[in-house]
Amino acid sequence: MSSIILISKVLELFIMTAIGYYSAKKQLMDRQFNRQLAKLLIQVIFPIAMLYNGYQNFGETEISNIVGLLTIPILLIIIGYVLVTFITYYLPLEKEKIGIFRAACIFSNTIFIGLPIAETLLGSTSTSYVMLYYVCNTCLFWIIGVRGFVKEKKQDKKNIGRFFPMPVRGFFIGVLLVLLGIKLPSFIHDPIAKINSAATPLSMIYIGAMMYFTDYKSLSIDRHIGGVMLGKLVIYPTIVVGMLKYCPILNAIPSLASATFALLAAMPVINQLPIVAGQYHVEEEYSNTIGILTTMCAVIWVPIAGIIIKIIFGV
Repeated sequence: MSSIILISKVLELFIMTAIGYYSAKKQLMDRQFNRQLAKLLIQVIFPIAMLYNGYQNFGETEISNIVGLLTIPILLIIIGYVLVTFITYYLPLEKEKIGIFRAACIFSNTIFIGLPIAETLLGSTSTSYVMLYYVCNTCLFWIIGVRGFVKEKKQDKKNIGRFFPMPVRGFFIGVLLVLLGIKLPSFIHDPIAKINSAATPLSMIYIGAMMYFTDYKSLSIDRHIGGVMLGKLVIYPTIVVGMLKYCPILNAIPSLASATFALLAAMPVINQLPIVAGQYHVEEEYSNTIGILTTMCAVIWVPIAGIIIKIIFGV
């Protein structure tokens, strides 16, 4: 059953990607339009989507219940990022690709693919843990992942955007609205809900157009691509399982939470990576390729990983 759902979700992604590819092929989109779409996503769509998720998925009760678990996915992601950063110093990687490599190995597609798979394999009670991991995964992607490969031309220490980019601020505004007991009227809530729903389709249309603009003749499954696929789908999830199973600080949480976090660590590369890389002109073709390939490999690998994780944590 989980395999069928995963295949269905991957096919949905590929259909949306194909629309972007077709649009670019028919010259309905050019490179400049695609770059403007990336700016729209990063500066408008993603912040509103994060605001909506913070407001909609984290009521006061949920916030009080899960705040104690908040440190777990944060530690898992930061430890993973530190490890991959250390490892990349000893790998023969091109300097321009190192930042993308690090982010791709750690940050996952937690909602579009991760959520339905977790619900299928682990039950609907895993949803709150998925949302918790999603928030940490997405916020840390923008705070440390993006900063790892985007070199700003002007380093302004007073620029809060360097530490809390727009999507992160959007999430915290949503949570703040909940904590203050502010209920959004329908004429505000409904539009942001619709914009949230548009985030994934627009992202995949962008990626599809980038696929058309990519010169795949110059690309091959080399150490940069193969290393990410191995690191993201196998090595990092294995490290997460080891930490959750044997680390005294991390294994004191419910088994379902541990299984959910481990499963999400094995998901494909976060789909926002190629978009940010495209906006800042950082290895656009490379980031687009690893995003597509890890998603394709996930069709076979994720159900297997899910079964192994269930056995390990006894859920």
